[in-house]
Amino acid sequence: MPAAVASILAFLLAGAAPTPTPAGPTYAVVPSPIAGVPLPPEGAIDPDLTQVRKQQAEAERQQALAQLDADRSLSGKEKAAFRGKLLQMKVAVMTTSRPLEEVAAFYERTVPRAEFVFGARDLQADLEEAIRAGAIHAGPEQVRAAAGKTGRSARWTREAERLSIAIEDGFLDPRDGRIVTKTVVLVTSFGN
Repeated sequence: MPAAVASILAFLLAGAAPTPTPAGPTYAVVPSPIAGVPLPPEGAIDPDLTQVRKQQAEAERQQALAQLDADRSLSGKEKAAFRGKLLQMKVAVMTTSRPLEEVAAFYERTVPRAEFVFGARDLQADLEEAIRAGAIHAGPEQVRAAAGKTGRSARWTREAERLSIAIEDGFLDPRDGRIVTKTVVLVTSFGN
């Protein structure tokens, strides 16, 4: 190879390094009550919403245990395994002022194999359905406030539904149907 071609090739190969792709904001990883799922960026546990979600989860657990006991297609050993998973259930509700996309990106970087599916919801329709089902006791003023508003969500579930993270903006408060203005992270775990 002629020396001129070799020097041009060497120059081209040693050119400026590509600029790195920005990874997004960096946040401290602060543990939460659910192993393996940190608090969201600039976030905190919401004790009131966590308590409400724990009560809802306990009602769902009791219903699932009753269905499990009535299921004649499962062996005693299979029922014991399912019962054990149900009894290990933990829930936490966290809030942050950071936007939904940023929170989802944070969890995709900090929770192994996390990959979220994004969606949009009609908050008025969700509220009306929750009122009909008796899950939320809200008046017409909350329904009017939700009219025309859309909430966004990002959801991810891992390993046979043993860990679930749901991130929502436009979260409907289960106590009164008000729209929570912060980004809400709901985590459910059935063991390690």
